[in-house]
Amino acid sequence: MEQAVSLEFAREWACELVRKALEELQREYSRCGKLATFQSLAPFLARPVPEGYYLEQSRKLQMEEGALRVAMHRLVHRFAKALRTEVAGTVSRPELIEDELREVIQVWADGECGSNPSPVGS
Repeated sequence: MEQAVSLEFAREWACELVRKALEELQREYSRCGKLATFQSLAPFLARPVPEGYYLEQSRKLQMEEGALRVAMHRLVHRFAKALRTEVAGTVSRPELIEDELREVIQVWADGECGSNPSPVGS
């Protein structure tokens, strides 16, 4: 029973860190007038982008497809940095960051934080 409670706490903790990182990115993209781009791309941070999606969304966003792919690449890197910052704020020593970060990413990638990782409900 105690192990189950511990695992549930770890899952909730990991999901909360992901949520905070995504919310920070959402605010950043909103400040820059790129909220629609964030909303289009954030759901695919933890899963593959479907075939044809970039073309479809680039038309909706009035961007070149290549520019949208670059935007996704940048979002992935910004998310990694934001998540690392969130994790760093929870560990007692910097050398623990990588292990904790791997654990958070595993929980999130396994879909344990819900079906939609984006805080905007895209």
